[in-house]
Amino acid sequence: MESLQKDISNILDYVGQVSAVEGAEEKEVGLNHNVMRDDVPYDEGSALKAAREDIVKAFPKSERDYNVVRKIIEK
Repeated sequence: MESLQKDISNILDYVGQVSAVEGAEEKEVGLNHNVMRDDVPYDEGSALKAAREDIVKAFPKSERDYNVVRKIIEK
């Protein structure tokens, strides 16, 4: 119990130190808050589509549009 009290006290002291730091103000993110691209198919002739097709062709084993890998997780 004493060990936990000491740990909690240390954590609260650290949080107090972090809270006391000046200049820790919130900043606006701006318009670019989501950096993920839209999930849309590549256009014909796109360099990204060609690169993906090259990777799929280079994979040792594939089924349809999926690369087949060796099973590594067992029950």
